[in-house]
Amino acid sequence: MINCNCLDTYFLHILFIGGFLLKMRYDKIKIGKRLKEERKKAGFKSQDALVEYIQLNNYRSFKRQTISKWEKGEEMPPLDVLCTLCEPFNCELGYLLCEHDCKTKSSTDIHQITGLSEKSIEILKQWNKVGSLKGQDYSWARNCTRAINDLLEEDIWFSHEVLLPIADYCVKRHRYEEPALSDHERTKALKDFRLALFTASEGLISCIKAIYKKEK
Repeated sequence: MINCNCLDTYFLHILFIGGFLLKMRYDKIKIGKRLKEERKKAGFKSQDALVEYIQLNNYRSFKRQTISKWEKGEEMPPLDVLCTLCEPFNCELGYLLCEHDCKTKSSTDIHQITGLSEKSIEILKQWNKVGSLKGQDYSWARNCTRAINDLLEEDIWFSHEVLLPIADYCVKRHRYEEPALSDHERTKALKDFRLALFTASEGLISCIKAIYKKEK
């Protein structure tokens, strides 16, 4: 294994595997920015606090100035240190190396296939995890997951009458909340938002009526 810091922006990680030469190039600036963001999210308010954590868990001694160089993209952190930081940052190594933008590879794959945000994916994972537990106290999670399955698996009529109006409502709600709108644009956005809310409500009412008709 050979590491090369010879480029200003990029770091080359060279591996010899089974007679093959594998070159992996990483952007030190992107990695440094991600390290800084995740350090703050994890509650390490200062670089000194991160130094203490690394010393306790990796048994390697670094100065605060070294952490600063990592976060500025001036130096590449050792891979074993990045592995140590995966636990407090609650992520995989590939995320810290900026190989993918979600904290885990599985979430990245789901995001790319479905377009769901990482937060939405994590909520669904949590529902599934909680729902697998036995007992009535966890039935809400099972019901939420079941409801989403029902919404997606129903016929085209259901999607058209219920899902599309709800999706339109969400779009109009986000549009109305945008801060850069002029007074005229905000007035129109509010009108569109209210109409979308009414249409979505009507779709749900139609769905409920259809269910009652089937039960009679």
